Amino acid sequence: MDEEVRTRVRSQAGDRCGYCLAPQRLVLGWLEIEHIIPQAQGGSDEEDNLWLACRLCNNYKNAQAWTAANMTAGIRNPAKRARGGTIMSQTLTISDHLLARLEAAARRRGLSSVEQLLETWQANEEELARFHTLAERWKNETAHYSNIAKRALHPAYQEIIGMGERVVPLLLAELRREPDDWFWALHAITGAEPVPVAKRGDLRAMADAWVQWGFEKGYRI
Repeated sequence: MDEEVRTRVRSQAGDRCGYCLAPQRLVLGWLEIEHIIPQAQGGSDEEDNLWLACRLCNNYKNAQAWTAANMTAGIRNPAKRARGGTIMSQTLTISDHLLARLEAAARRRGLSSVEQLLETWQANEEELARFHTLAERWKNETAHYSNIAKRALHPAYQEIIGMGERVVPLLLAELRREPDDWFWALHAITGAEPVPVAKRGDLRAMADAWVQWGFEKGYRI
């Protein structure tokens, strides 16, 4: 991430966590730049989808307690939770600046409210969970295969292909995070073949070619 972007986000956030509002001076370690709408939910790397979070809040959000329903509850009736306490609320405090970021994300998607944005997010959660369950099963059960054709014929892999174009951003996000044999699935779904012949066999280069293709086609990765 560009250092100028990091500096602007920190300045706009006032060097405070966007959830519990803890200032940098009271947080152990650096406040982290995080994606407000997670990348796996279609969140982009655009600046208005980036904000600050302390590690505790970011981990809490990433632990899937931070669902669309809980996020909506946090917006409508923000509930503070005790840092380091044994009982944790299912909602987090949301700062005015963070809410403004969410409103911008809603407008960018042509939606009239943050609640509509979160309803869209919630509708995708079941499908996202299905994808990750299938992907994890495929990885675990084919890790010992050296033949990509055999890996691609695994039932979980075939079920992912059957989910169609709506999983393309998820597959591209997987490639961006950790290159793996998702190329067959992407080709089967999209019919595209963006990898130059000279780059075939180079896993990292193949992944980069597909991710670049995704950006050019307008997928949010």
